[in-house]
Amino acid sequence: MLHALRRVAIAAVLTALALAVPLLSSGDAAVKPLHHAGVVVQHSQLGTLTACVAFKEPKLDGVELLRRSHFDFRAARYPDGTGVCWIDGEGCKTTSPKQCFCTPASGVTASWSYWIKENGGVVFQPSGAYPSGRVIRDGAIDYWTFGPYLMPPAAQESLQDICGP
Repeated sequence: MLHALRRVAIAAVLTALALAVPLLSSGDAAVKPLHHAGVVVQHSQLGTLTACVAFKEPKLDGVELLRRSHFDFRAARYPDGTGVCWIDGEGCKTTSPKQCFCTPASGVTASWSYWIKENGGVVFQPSGAYPSGRVIRDGAIDYWTFGPYLMPPAAQESLQDICGP
């Protein structure tokens, strides 16, 4: 009789473990970020810096991607979207639409240009294509360059370069 009770107890423990393992592993998947996107910031003086942003949502906009990166920035709201005025000490440190695209203290006419990786290349986003209107999905890369208007990024980065393997 003792053997029978022992077998029932062992069977109950094994059944409970078998039921618990899938629940634990599905809970782990919900905790881990599902998507990654890259941000590349090309400063005039600081060189090129990158950030990998992990997110659970199916999509973000370009401003939210920049917000979740480690870069400090200021942006101005316009009727059609949000423009970036200042990143990590370069540009115009304001949130005013009237002062966003100013001539920095250095006296050189420069501003932030917004570029995106698309179809294997890097494409400029004209001023009417605000980052707030961009749809960021898994694998996207946004580039910000500071300098003369239409200054392209110095190099194209892959998501693996930014986020690692």
